[in-house]
Amino acid sequence: MAIENRPKSAKSSFAASVPLSEMLKLGKLIAPEVDIVTLLLEEFSLTEMRWLEPFQATFSLERKSFGSGGFRDAYLAKAISGIATGKYVLKRYKEDKVAEIKELFGMMEAYTRKAIQMNALARNFAQNLDLQRPVFECVPTFRYSKVYFVNFNGEYITVEDLSKEHSQSI
Repeated sequence: MAIENRPKSAKSSFAASVPLSEMLKLGKLIAPEVDIVTLLLEEFSLTEMRWLEPFQATFSLERKSFGSGGFRDAYLAKAISGIATGKYVLKRYKEDKVAEIKELFGMMEAYTRKAIQMNALARNFAQNLDLQRPVFECVPTFRYSKVYFVNFNGEYITVEDLSKEHSQSI
């Protein structure tokens, strides 16, 4: 009769088995769903009527868009550094719409900058209107988020704070 020298409290354990289908996936490239990008953001100051000095901000940017409009696609970005933490939306012009925009409005940079300046004006107007609204009114005024201009590898894009109301479903 053989006597086992192993302590009685020791137990054998085995690693959980991995299905063959999962092992085969390891041989394929699984691309990340996000990119880490550092952008040079420019902000328009309505009070000074000029573009402020650019600053760097780093984001975790989803590769797949979460929404699409007539001219642009929207991508979720999460701030890592250089700007207030939170969710942002990065909007890029659709490739098939760039020629149409240029034909109608001229240069893409000028068009994008004018759109941001008009947003700053509308944002200021809404904020001032909200200050003058009687306290007893129950209907809030429209909210505009701050929009930043970015030249990203020759492509003119915008970055804006994603309001809490919209970010709950994202």
